[in-house]
Amino acid sequence: MIATIRQKLKAIGKNDFEISLKSLDIGPETDSQGNINPNIIRYNEKVLDILTNKENKDLGTVTEAIKHAAIEIFNIKPSKGKRQDCDPKMAVPIEQRQQAINRNNEEDVKQIAKDIKKMAAQKRTKTQ
Repeated sequence: MIATIRQKLKAIGKNDFEISLKSLDIGPETDSQGNINPNIIRYNEKVLDILTNKENKDLGTVTEAIKHAAIEIFNIKPSKGKRQDCDPKMAVPIEQRQQAINRNNEEDVKQIAKDIKKMAAQKRTKTQ
C-alpha cells in the first residue's frame, strides 16, 4: 500500500512540471562560420521587446522578461530518462530495510544497509 501511495504522489509531482531555464536547450552560441545562433538573436529581440513595453524596469521585471523570452524561444532539452532500476536481487533487502525502518528497528536497518552496500559493491566489481 505504501508503494502505491508513493507512486501516486510521484505522478502528481510530474504533472505540475514547471519549465525552468535549466531545462532549455540554447544550442551553440555560434556556428562553424562564426555566425551567431539565430535563436539567440530572436531571444535578445524578444527580451528588448518585453522591456520596452514595461514602465517599471526593476530587477524582478527584467528577470521575468528573460525567463518568458527564453521559454518562448528555446526548446526544452530532451529527457535522458531514468537510470536503470537496481538489480532485482537487491529489491528484497531494500524492501526489508524499509519494513525495518517502519518498525523503528535501528539494528536491523543498519545490518540490512550493510548487506545492501556489500551486494552493490559485488555487482559493481562484476560489471567492471
